[in-house]
Amino acid sequence: MHETPESVATDPNRRADSLARAFRILSVVHACLLPLTALVAWQWGALLAVFLGPEVRRMGIAATFLAALLTFDLALKVAAALAIGPAPRRAGWYLCGSAAVGAGQMAAVVYYFGAGALFAIVPFLPGLLLVAEVHVYFRLREEAAPWRTGRDRTDLVAVAAGAAAAGLAAFGAWSATLAPLPELDSSTARSAVRDALEETVAGMQGPPGFLAVTVEPEPCGPEGMLDEVLFREYSSFFVLDTGGEAPQGYYEAHRDEVRDLWDGLGYDTGATEDGLWGNPAVEAVRPDGVELSFHLTDHPDHRGAVAVTASSGCVEDVD
Repeated sequence: MHETPESVATDPNRRADSLARAFRILSVVHACLLPLTALVAWQWGALLAVFLGPEVRRMGIAATFLAALLTFDLALKVAAALAIGPAPRRAGWYLCGSAAVGAGQMAAVVYYFGAGALFAIVPFLPGLLLVAEVHVYFRLREEAAPWRTGRDRTDLVAVAAGAAAAGLAAFGAWSATLAPLPELDSSTARSAVRDALEETVAGMQGPPGFLAVTVEPEPCGPEGMLDEVLFREYSSFFVLDTGGEAPQGYYEAHRDEVRDLWDGLGYDTGATEDGLWGNPAVEAVRPDGVELSFHLTDHPDHRGAVAVTASSGCVEDVD
């Protein structure tokens, strides 16, 4: 039985359709693996950070870039799967974009982990599916002659949506890891706390005398990381000399003054009836993250006295 010219003509198209289907499957499978890659990379990276020495700010920067790149890569995979039929040339561009994203991911890993990057890239090994996608794509180019063109723009919408989602993912990662970090660390926290207290007392009308009390820094922040202390909170307070005036009366007479002082210094201020140690207090936060409170203290050694307390908040221990 002889093949007709029509059947011979349809064979290349059949092979091209088969390759396009294979490419689409690879792209979709790769896209489905990306959320798992992100989860494993986060868990694996956190574990490695303990052993290699955590640097919170660098880790936050790397996590921000990785969140954006993984999200954008997901959009590129979906767009390539959509484009391979009606607009295969654009699918090729998406493959190039995916390769560039992969290089960016490796750069972010190396930026944070340095010599440990060989271990840190383990969660990203599913990205090697890109090799198979490129291979199938080039085979498709050989089979599809003449090269088909199309006007479907669904894939462009997917890329645009993915770019927007990548921006949101980067903002979310930045907010979760970098935005809460104060400007301080253990090397600057003590002096910042002391400066905040002295600035407050000096700004009060007829600056009162005071007794400075330093509190030992306490471990804080994430727990369960072997037995290593990664963060500490530094605190200190001034017990004010009320000149014989009853502490409650002195507090009530000066609370508005202290609040106005902090407002004038640009601090974020507030007042509470259940402040530090359960007493009424005027509270503020400096731009560098130092937390201040003007209140009656329940400290065991100075119970009932008027005090100004400053705390660094939870800061990275770099000493």
